[in-house]
Amino acid sequence: LARINAAQPHFVRCINPNSQKQAHKMEPEMILDQLRCSGLMEAVRVSRAGFPIRILHADFVARFTILIQVPSQQDAAASAAKMCQGLRIPQEHYRMGKTKVFMRREINDKLEEERSKLLVKQALALQRVVRGHQARVYVRWLKKQRQKAAAQMQRFVRRTLV
Repeated sequence: LARINAAQPHFVRCINPNSQKQAHKMEPEMILDQLRCSGLMEAVRVSRAGFPIRILHADFVARFTILIQVPSQQDAAASAAKMCQGLRIPQEHYRMGKTKVFMRREINDKLEEERSKLLVKQALALQRVVRGHQARVYVRWLKKQRQKAAAQMQRFVRRTLV
């Protein structure tokens, strides 16, 4: 028994698409009945009603630290808890586990949307800086070319006048 528990077994539920066992033929009633009997429908309902988003503390901190800066701590769980408080996530929408942050889907979607907006904003700022630098380099090069052209014209005029 200890050997089985150490293996961390996972079970695969096979669903038969039809009673004739023919390819490319589906019987929706049969499939739905199998899903109900296997408990999968209930498991999905419970997952949706509870906290379907499960993220490791360290991954949560790494992913959403862009939204709020918290003092650097050794413990990822403490950092994740401070971030949730700082982001003003209502307590009923998330729970802190021993290794993971459990969230409702709508909170995760909101955080992801805010993160995306901020990343786009930062990308635009970076593009602005790079384009400005490229423009300054080009203008500097253009001025040098004009100076070279002016010097060449002056040499030509001086040679022809003398």
